[in-house]
Parts: sequence; structure tokens; C-alpha cells
Amino acid sequence: MTIPAISRSIKRMKMKFFLLAAAFLVLTTLASAQQGPAPKPERVRVASGVANGLLRHKVDPEYPSGARAQHVQGDVVLTVIIDKSGNISELKVESGDPVLTSASVKAVKQWKYRPYLLNGEPVEVETRITIKFHM
Repeated sequence: MTIPAISRSIKRMKMKFFLLAAAFLVLTTLASAQQGPAPKPERVRVASGVANGLLRHKVDPEYPSGARAQHVQGDVVLTVIIDKSGNISELKVESGDPVLTSASVKAVKQWKYRPYLLNGEPVEVETRITIKFHM
């Protein structure tokens, strides 16, 4: 084979590769367009700091007198679901002294948040809240 023949062969291979790559891009673009937009989540998990930034109304828990008399202290960790309106809709105690958890639950149930917006739409939020009881 002569050099011009090899050069033409290489050009043809480059053109075939280019056409295959272009066809692949067109097909993948069409396939993703047919699927439509990704479904939006009904609930998102956010860090406690993000949720604190949305807090509008906070009720501090009362230190239980029995716990104070017994020098019981520590943290109570709660997992909460904040609904689209900013209210606590679900609450689960993750850890903490049982003497302190009831005061925490009673207070946090009264907390109010601004709605969390995702793409301009309110969504439910899951987050953790830590209540500290220390003397």
C-alpha cells in the first residue's frame, strides 16, 4: 500500500468513528428525553444545621425536676419528619436517658419550621435534633 492509500484509509476510519460517536450521542439524548424529567422526591434528609436555619418557633424543654434532683444529664437525640407545612409530623427517640426523653418530645412537638423548598416546591424533611440537658 502506498502512503496516499494509507492516508485515505485512515481518513475513512476517522470518519466512521466520528459517525458512530455522533449516532451514539443522538441515541442517548433521545432515550433520556423520552424518559421525561426525574421524579421529585417526596422527602429529603437534611443536616441538623440546615433544619435549624428553617426553625421559626422553638419551645425549650423543661429540665425534669426529678432528673435535676438526681443529677441526670446528657443528650437526647430525636429523628423527626417535618411536613410540607413546617410542622413535626413524626418523631422517634434515637437515644437518651428515658427520664429526659419525655420532656424533649413534649417540647419538640411544638416546634414550627419554614417549609423546605426543593425546586420551588415544599417537600417533607427528615432530620435529627439533639437536645442537651446539662447542669
